[in-house]
Amino acid sequence: MALQMVGAEPVVLPMTKSYAPSLEALREAFSSSSSGGKRIRAVTVVNPGNPTGTMIPLPLLEAIRDLCEAQGAFLVVDNTYEYFDYDGQHRCVEGDHVVNLFSFSKAYGAMGWRVGYLAYPSYLRPDLEKIQDTIIITPTAVSQAFALACLRDAGKPWVLERLESLREPRRIIRDALDAALSPLTTTTEEKKEEGGNVVSPGTGA
Repeated sequence: MALQMVGAEPVVLPMTKSYAPSLEALREAFSSSSSGGKRIRAVTVVNPGNPTGTMIPLPLLEAIRDLCEAQGAFLVVDNTYEYFDYDGQHRCVEGDHVVNLFSFSKAYGAMGWRVGYLAYPSYLRPDLEKIQDTIIITPTAVSQAFALACLRDAGKPWVLERLESLREPRRIIRDALDAALSPLTTTTEEKKEEGGNVVSPGTGA
């Protein structure tokens, strides 16, 4: 909504059968843009995805980053579910055109506390501060103190310790869904190859 208010036009691109971003679709979108269409100024991906749980493989994420750089577009990566990674596959990419978003809402159970942070190229700071000045929903002092405690005191080990307790329930649910929905689903093994966290309805048998 905020982007639309400033004249930006969101475009949703197709995904692969395993719910990962389609590099080919992104290439085609950039090609159409350079052929007279509206310029693509930024690309956004969610890693891992919600609700599919698909983890973007690092080679694909790097390819998206490189393509955006070549086309002069920003890449914005939403890492809200970064710690919900049972196989150690989540990675971040960097670059002068890359902005990484992080949140305390999910891993630290701070839903509604309105607190998160960005990792961004330093030259963007003045413009980001201008945007922040216009946002009326901001984290309270309590939320900020909580976030600092999460980073300084609890950290990733605290999250992973609690995430471990979800591993067996996750396996049971995945196995049950595989058995109940096959062959109408993208199977656990197919999802695993793409870094997926959950079993989701497939796009074709």
